[in-house]
Amino acid sequence: MLRFSTNSRGFSLAEVLIVIALLGILSSIVLLNLGGSDTAAKERTLKGNLQALRSAVKMYHSDHGRYPCSTGDYYYPCTDAQFRYKLTRYSRADGATSATKTAQYTYGPYLDDFPVEPFSASDSLTWSLGTERLKATIANIVDGSGGNGGWYYEPESGNITANLGSAYPNEYAGF
Repeated sequence: MLRFSTNSRGFSLAEVLIVIALLGILSSIVLLNLGGSDTAAKERTLKGNLQALRSAVKMYHSDHGRYPCSTGDYYYPCTDAQFRYKLTRYSRADGATSATKTAQYTYGPYLDDFPVEPFSASDSLTWSLGTERLKATIANIVDGSGGNGGWYYEPESGNITANLGSAYPNEYAGF
């Protein structure tokens, strides 16, 4: 015969529901904390990429006596591809580039790969040529909503910044 003990211990429905509710609250807290780490990682990547680009442009200036794609540099005015080549390939004194190092092409490369702007995942370039100045030109882009991602470069001064709009953090636009 089966015997039922009146002293049997188990969990009541109320206790099980309380445990499930607590687990739900804890899991939502964990998910909310993980959601913000993506932005922080992109900010760190942006800072690192900006530092690498700015260092590469300064090293190019140090070797060639002018900034990449500025007046007097080989290929002036440059295309996006030519600007990338000037930083990621070997170059000679006048700024012409080559994929291989030779007796003439002794400078660089200044970057292994051209970096991507992490918020838009773009490596596009927007230029400021001639008498336009970077700070005045990008004030609307950085403080407004016109930034489309990628990088903004002013060859005559060597200033480079992220081309961010109001949807992205803009504290990295300064130089």
